[in-house]
Amino acid sequence: ISDLVAHAVRKRNIKTAPQITEEELEFLIDVGEEEGVLAEQKHEMLSGIFELGDTVVREVMVHRTDMTALPLNSTIHDAADLFRERGLSRMPVYDGRVDNITGILHLKDILFYIKKHAHDDSYWEAPVAEIKRDAMFVPESKPVDQLFQEMRKNRQHMAIVLDEYGGTSGVVTMEDILEEIVGEIRDEFDNEEDAIRPTQQPNQYLIECKIHIDDFCDFFDLPRSEIAGDNQAVDFDTLGGLILHHIGQIPRIGDRLTIGRVVIEVLEVSRRRVRRVIASVQAGDGSPMENLPQLPVAPHGSTSVP
Repeated sequence: ISDLVAHAVRKRNIKTAPQITEEELEFLIDVGEEEGVLAEQKHEMLSGIFELGDTVVREVMVHRTDMTALPLNSTIHDAADLFRERGLSRMPVYDGRVDNITGILHLKDILFYIKKHAHDDSYWEAPVAEIKRDAMFVPESKPVDQLFQEMRKNRQHMAIVLDEYGGTSGVVTMEDILEEIVGEIRDEFDNEEDAIRPTQQPNQYLIECKIHIDDFCDFFDLPRSEIAGDNQAVDFDTLGGLILHHIGQIPRIGDRLTIGRVVIEVLEVSRRRVRRVIASVQAGDGSPMENLPQLPVAPHGSTSVP
């Protein structure tokens, strides 16, 4: 995937006298999707490639409050436990505080270290400082297409994002960039419930719009055949596609729609895409439902409405 994206990005950056402008081509892509010539997924991918150059790193990074990092004085045993718990392959290492990132720890380096020192049981107590690698640092204002090219050139899959004062703003991975083009990339460690998180209000949920429409319908017990309305065919794959289908234009923050007994309010829009919504479920008399799945509220307040 990254090779295909790199080819498209290089083509996009070639400065020649155009027979058609970038804006005209983007318009044709939008029209193609509206007329049914382009499937939603192809439309999203093509639009995503064009938008890479207009997107900066801070828009795609994982914020420092949500990133997983390891103290420099951690042992191999500590790191192995955290890797197993979080299902990650890399994580930043910091000295004292997160603003002082000293490197990146790779899971495969831990495995190589364990194999090399298997004859000595004390390897579990070895410091991660022995095997961490140098980190790549980038400003949060850097265009994503430039970062993508640099990461490929330097064979890096993770970079530490710095704010204007040199502090740690977050972390960005190659997967974060590719997801801007192809949508959510899920692996065996990803939990579908992460896309639906309860707020502090009864029967109210914070939802990532990249969630597959089948998972959304299953959670709220909505018949998939009825969500498009007026017996129309379901020609979208995500909750974001459902919202665009009903609103008929680029949604704005605060826009609302009702699907069955689920009231959806747009919470976050970025670059013409709906990112997050708040969904409230009402009983027939307008009161909150009582028998919805009860998900655990995540720590550090991540489920509360910003």
